Amino acid sequence: MIERLPSFTLYGVCTTREESARKAAAVFGAPIWTTSHEDLSARSEIDVIAICVKAPFHYEIAKAALQAGKHVYCEWPLAITAAQAEELAALAASGAARTIIGLHLRGSPVMLQAARMIAEGFVGRVYSVSLQARLFGPVMRAMALRSGGTTLHSIYAGHLLDALDHYFGGIAEIAMRGAVHLPPFDETGQSIPRDAFDHVQFHGVLDHGALFDVDLAGVSMTGLGCTWKIEGSDGVLVLSRGIQACRRSRRSRCTGRKGKRHCRRSRLTFRWTARRYPPNRIATQPIRVFPLRARRLAPSEISISNWARRSRRGGRPSRVSTAP
Repeated sequence: MIERLPSFTLYGVCTTREESARKAAAVFGAPIWTTSHEDLSARSEIDVIAICVKAPFHYEIAKAALQAGKHVYCEWPLAITAAQAEELAALAASGAARTIIGLHLRGSPVMLQAARMIAEGFVGRVYSVSLQARLFGPVMRAMALRSGGTTLHSIYAGHLLDALDHYFGGIAEIAMRGAVHLPPFDETGQSIPRDAFDHVQFHGVLDHGALFDVDLAGVSMTGLGCTWKIEGSDGVLVLSRGIQACRRSRRSRCTGRKGKRHCRRSRLTFRWTARRYPPNRIATQPIRVFPLRARRLAPSEISISNWARRSRRGGRPSRVSTAP
């Protein structure tokens, strides 16, 4: 990334181990390496500190950098408690340093395209925004415990709620519920006392009156992926990404009030569906009933590794024995 920014030069790297610090400096061409973030922040040759480590360490590194008068880029989340984040915000406000929090979807071409289409009236007045996402991360040991600070709630939810707030109207009201549904095992099958939510749901109201709901959970028997759905007075816009969607998608196409549009930049990233409601669609559309096929899983089919394998390939789960 730094190679694409001609105004910046990577001058130093810092890790907690000498071996990895030396290797990183050699690979990326940094003149210096260190195992102390205080030492890095104290160097006069360095203007900007980029914090790209695990969430529990963000606070202490950012605080040291700000106290040294450095500009700071920090990956989300800024800290693992509100008190820490407020302290860092006050520290930044008291100095001349510039700060930024890295949120993944702020520069997403797909989300930018969706926001432009909505602003141009493809769906008319926005009535609701819905997001459903099924993710592998909560299965992992690193996201199973609240004490680690890296959870479905703090990481994924933060990035996605920011996208909702940034692209589709500010969040005026919000409420949340969460639960732990995954078995007490990590991705390797080792036992772990899960206490971090692996399923969270948010709902609320946006500034312009539209309703929203967000449903995030760990791996699902139906596969991984996410779907945004924006409904309005004149149409609906659906952005979906998943294993099956990516395999079928070749080019996205949007159809709305102002005709058809292709989005080459979102190729093999998202599948777009956008259509305008025909006149009297709601009054004349007959109700269709779809048969539901379901079966109960055998005990040997219920395991973290089995869920993960099926989610990755979007197919039937292979039988995995739970016997030791």
